[in-house]
Amino acid sequence: MKRAGIRGLVAAVLLGFAPMGAAHAQEDPVKIAMALLETDPAGARAILAPAAEAGHVGAMYTLAAMLATGTGGETDAAAARDWYHRAAVKGSVRATRSLGMMLATGEGGEADPARGIALLQLAADAGDLNAIDLLSLIPDDAAQMEDVDAAREAWLAKHGAPAN
Repeated sequence: MKRAGIRGLVAAVLLGFAPMGAAHAQEDPVKIAMALLETDPAGARAILAPAAEAGHVGAMYTLAAMLATGTGGETDAAAARDWYHRAAVKGSVRATRSLGMMLATGEGGEADPARGIALLQLAADAGDLNAIDLLSLIPDDAAQMEDVDAAREAWLAKHGAPAN
């Protein structure tokens, strides 16, 4: 019980909700969570969740990865896919790549190979080497190229290109 209260206080301080000064509120929740990851993965997840809810893109991506792998709690592919989507919409290249793979394979929801490949292409265009590698593994007949092109243009029109 005491540990959960401390986690909540740490999360509140990180998000600037506790009156402990601006310096504490400016801490990067992802760095703090990564420092906790080996010894307290559930605590790391507890720190990331409120930061992700508050719009911190790095926390969104890292929380999604933890949900996808079950680090610090139960595996939840659908929630991971949702957090990857939220981070991708905000421009995260890594989240765009991860969401693309989940869409292409149907992990965490319905498969959408054309949209998945389109997002992998966007991540590759932004310089993500993992996305480039993943694209090389996808069979040429995984989706119709006109469907991929349409999905790519739709994403760009709605969200723009990933940039961070």
